[in-house]
Amino acid sequence: MKPVARVERSSHETRATIPRFFAYTEPVMNKPVVTPAGTDNKSESLLRHSAETIHAAELEALIKEDDRARPAQWRLSPQAVVTYLMGGKTKSGIEIAPKYIGNRRLIETAVATLATDRALLILGVPGTAKSWVSEHLAAAVTGSSQLIVQCTAGTDENQSAMAGTMRNSWPRGPRAKHSSQRL
Repeated sequence: MKPVARVERSSHETRATIPRFFAYTEPVMNKPVVTPAGTDNKSESLLRHSAETIHAAELEALIKEDDRARPAQWRLSPQAVVTYLMGGKTKSGIEIAPKYIGNRRLIETAVATLATDRALLILGVPGTAKSWVSEHLAAAVTGSSQLIVQCTAGTDENQSAMAGTMRNSWPRGPRAKHSSQRL
């Protein structure tokens, strides 16, 4: 993304100057990324590296120092997942940068929903960090931010990769077993 330039014209030349508040050295996306051991960084054409790659050092520090109970197949305890998203410090003093700046209770509720083995649906207007939060939740819980299902208002169940699973589970839901009792 290029900064907005102001054009100053004089009688002899035209030059573009960048106001001081727009000046920066390089975009964040192009900064070098430290990749964790065992991963290969072949794709330099990526727009942005995955959350688990960018924040590998923070995730490893949290995993190493997390001694709380973890739900089955989680890499971190729910408390450590909240710390990863909201920021804080580990027991040894390693600084964890915040990934989400907002209401802590919303993140705690989202993590509690996932920890109790329920589905999490994040709704909101565009630009409210829904995809960002879901990517970081997936990275902290499973170690891969590629495990999210993202839909838009125009997405129907047939377009989803999980359509067969959802279609097969809906008839067996709570309403199905009580529907005969209502008649």
